[in-house]
Amino acid sequence: MTQYRRALDTPARLQASAVLPGRTLAGKAFFKEVEAGLADVAHLPTLIMWGDADIAFRPQERERLEATFPDHRTVIVEGAGTYVESDASEEFVAALRGWLEMRPETG
Repeated sequence: MTQYRRALDTPARLQASAVLPGRTLAGKAFFKEVEAGLADVAHLPTLIMWGDADIAFRPQERERLEATFPDHRTVIVEGAGTYVESDASEEFVAALRGWLEMRPETG
């Protein structure tokens, strides 16, 4: 937690966190454009890393990703939240390496 608290230890640094929700909502058109483009990349092999303790994204969102990307592998990491790479870095790296090893053309 120290690394996260240190990153937001001044009012100027807190500003980014303060404006993020508003900017995210203002980016609705951008996110719709990204969503519309998913069909163009849906055929690509996809690794879905999912933290089962995520408070922002529910199983329905994971299932939607899995349906969008038929050539996927899903790794559910117990106890991890939205940022699996931070919450469970060893599991994240192991899953990524394992996935790449299964796909020699990418590794």
